[in-house]
Amino acid sequence: MSHFHKFLVFVIVLNTFQAATCQEECPNGMYFSKCTNLCPDPSCQSVEQHQKRLCFSLRCGRPACRCLDGLVKVNSQDNATGCVEPSQCAKI
Repeated sequence: MSHFHKFLVFVIVLNTFQAATCQEECPNGMYFSKCTNLCPDPSCQSVEQHQKRLCFSLRCGRPACRCLDGLVKVNSQDNATGCVEPSQCAKI
């Protein structure tokens, strides 16, 4: 095996190891998921607008923080604000 091939294998193994061991810190009310849904998470905005979630996907999206069951994202565009109960949205 050439030096290039050995180096390439090393880089692939290193990236795989880092992806498997690295978990993102998630804000309040969220957990880290390696396989996220491609459909958007419910947010305070979608709750206030009474939007129905009519999305179905069998594929995994990129690893990211997700809301715990029963909670919605405070800001649909930003995970940093975390998740809250839908009843708390009007108070934010």
